[in-house]
Amino acid sequence: MLPDETVRRPNSPTISSSSITRKLVVAMLFFAVIGPSTTRATLAFLAARYLFRGWVEQRFGNRLAAFQEGFTQNAFNYLLTLRLIPLFPFFLVNLLSGLTPVKAGTYMAATAIGIIPGSLAYTFAGRHLSTINSLAELAAPRSYVARPTVSHARGVSKVC
Repeated sequence: MLPDETVRRPNSPTISSSSITRKLVVAMLFFAVIGPSTTRATLAFLAARYLFRGWVEQRFGNRLAAFQEGFTQNAFNYLLTLRLIPLFPFFLVNLLSGLTPVKAGTYMAATAIGIIPGSLAYTFAGRHLSTINSLAELAAPRSYVARPTVSHARGVSKVC
């Protein structure tokens, strides 16, 4: 007979299974969201750079000078800021970035890092969307934040 410390209960989480689960979630987030999104954004960036750059510079060259100057001085922070502010549509950032002298590697790194917060927010919203049954529940604070409550009927605490 084995001592109690070595006996495992079925379906009990262990350190190794929880770390594997975390690694699996991170891998799924990268391969399902961040990787393909960065690839598509980079393809649009390269298309804008090699297909449309000459035409756009001929037509709007004097108006693009200030925009290109900002990118030239600090491309990574400039791109990261544009990615984190949801005011600017991604396709527009992709195309306008292709018109600047920013390096493709810098563009890819800033894009990959910049889309993580939005991806997490959309994932969280999608996960909780299935719990909303009416429009009145949409504005309820419990729809957005999981908070502990006490169930008076059972006398146990649970998370909504």
